[in-house]
Amino acid sequence: MVWLEPFSLKVQGKLRGDDPRVLVSVKFINHNGLRCRDAAKKSGPHETLCAR
Repeated sequence: MVWLEPFSLKVQGKLRGDDPRVLVSVKFINHNGLRCRDAAKKSGPHETLCAR
């Protein structure tokens, strides 16, 4: 996903593997007015979504 490249954070020079999944989930949460806790389980831990 090319549009996500500028938003990807690097850890020790490497991209984190879960960035695309997490960023799409955060966008979905914000767009629909949900809380991080209401995200689908496949989005990952809600703590991660809230932190990013």
